Parts: sequence; structure tokens; C-alpha cells
Amino acid sequence: MRNVGFNSTIPEIVRVSFRKEGAITLYLEDGRTLSAPLSRFPGISKLTAEQRKLYHISDGAFLMFQDDDEIYHIQDFLGTFETNSHHSLSKQIQIDFLAAFRQLLISLGTAENLPVNEQLFIRLTDYWEHAHNIPPTVLFKGISIEAIATRLQKSDRRLRFPNEFIAGEIRSEQGLTGFSAKFREQGWVILPAELSTIYKNLFLNILVASIGLNYLYPSRRELLAEAEHVALEAMVPEVEIRKFFGLNLTRYPDSFRSEVANYFNIPFDYVLKRANYLGLVQEKDNSIAQKLSVPRKLVGKRAA
Repeated sequence: MRNVGFNSTIPEIVRVSFRKEGAITLYLEDGRTLSAPLSRFPGISKLTAEQRKLYHISDGAFLMFQDDDEIYHIQDFLGTFETNSHHSLSKQIQIDFLAAFRQLLISLGTAENLPVNEQLFIRLTDYWEHAHNIPPTVLFKGISIEAIATRLQKSDRRLRFPNEFIAGEIRSEQGLTGFSAKFREQGWVILPAELSTIYKNLFLNILVASIGLNYLYPSRRELLAEAEHVALEAMVPEVEIRKFFGLNLTRYPDSFRSEVANYFNIPFDYVLKRANYLGLVQEKDNSIAQKLSVPRKLVGKRAA
């Protein structure tokens, strides 16, 4: 089982092409291209070459053509949603409306976890919209994150937080790995209850930071990187970490790792990542802390 890390949300569409015969190609912000046969999208297939040029990209994820009534989502082309040819026009209008009010920011885990996190967020906010509460069928336990937001903001004055947070942990939600999001004027932070305390502490800080930085980083990849940096800076102050890494250690015994992790209340590899940023570890040690990761046990069991 491989170690897996954070993923930002769905990559954004920047351009569309029909140069490949019988196919539509999406160019994504991260440099990748995504092609799909036009036979899967009858509405687009019927358009003339000139009509296909008249398209509009909304919120980086929705694709619309002037002469086609359908609204397409990037996941239609990834194959994780049913094609919109099965959607009614009223359903399309609902999707477009909701896109203006809810935004998934950071999704933990791999691309496989993204649809699970996204669908749970939609389910939670659909219910919240009319009941202003969490669905009773969801095993939800609230978490107070005001203290985390205050500490992060003291460390970095750029952070701007909404007036209201909905934050908590959810138990027995298969495939949930956690996410940060915005719904209307609220910030949302959701984690699986199965996470250990030490990982929960780390991920809460990173997800909360992503909400405060969202206005500065439209690219989800950049948002993730900066949220991680801000969180580690607040959780692992330079004056404190120098007490442990001022000895030019070349190896880290288990006893040392445990002491450091317990002191900062986050996994040792993330403390090491902070030390690496500050230049307190040797170059050959840098590979130890290159990738943020969700615990293997949680991903392997899919939070069952």
C-alpha cells in the first residue's frame, strides 16, 4: 500500500479544443490534457465547427456552449459523473446555481477520495440550506476551531476568515478523508473521526489555513502549498524547533522522533519538513519529509 498525500480539488479547465477528430480535448491548469470521445456527448457532437468555438468556462469546472442546452462538468469527462445528456434542464440550472455558493477548497487523500469528499459536502450543504443543521443520518461531532483560527491569524496577518465555521468529525462515512470548503459565507472543515489525534491536529490547522488564504490563491495547488506552510509555521515556531535540530543530527532514533512528535503534537515527518524549510537539516535528509500524507491505515480501510 503506497503512501498518499494531499490533493487539491478538481483541476481547472483553461481551454477546449476539437483538433482531434471525433474527440473533445480539455486543457487543464496543471498542464495536463483530457480527451473524451464526442460520442459520449451528443449535444456537443451535433454542433458545427463554428458553434463549438462559442463556449464558456465557468468556475474552472463547468463548460457551456451557446447553442447547446447542456451544462457539462469536468467530472463528466473524467468519467466520475453520468453524462449530462441524462440531466433535465432544471437539474442543470440547479447545478449552476449551487456552483455559485459552494466551493470545495482542499480535499485530503488521492483523486479517488475526491468524489467521496465532494458528494458528502454537497449532501451536507443541501440539507443545511433548508434546515440549518447537519443531517441526522450523519454521525457528526462538532469541533471548535476558533482558537486555531486565532493562532494562525496571529502568525500570518494575511488570513481572512468568515464569521462562521462549520467544523467537525464524521464517523463511519466510507471513503471520507477530509476537506475544507466554503458555503455561502461559511467556512467548512470536515475530517473522519477515525483519524488519530496527532494527525487530526495537523490537518485541522492546514484546512483552516486554506479557508483564510483562499482569496489569495485561486490555484488549488498553490493554496495547498501555502496553507501547509502557514500551518507548520504556526505549529512549529522557529525558536522551539531549533532546540531539537541545532545539533546537526544525521540520524533520528525512534526515541528522538517520538519526543519531537509529542512535543509539537504533530507527526515527526512534518516537523522535519519545517526544519528542512528553515535549513536545519542536511540535504541528504530532505527526502524524508517531501510529501504530506494521510495515514495509511485510514486510506487502506477507506474510513470504514
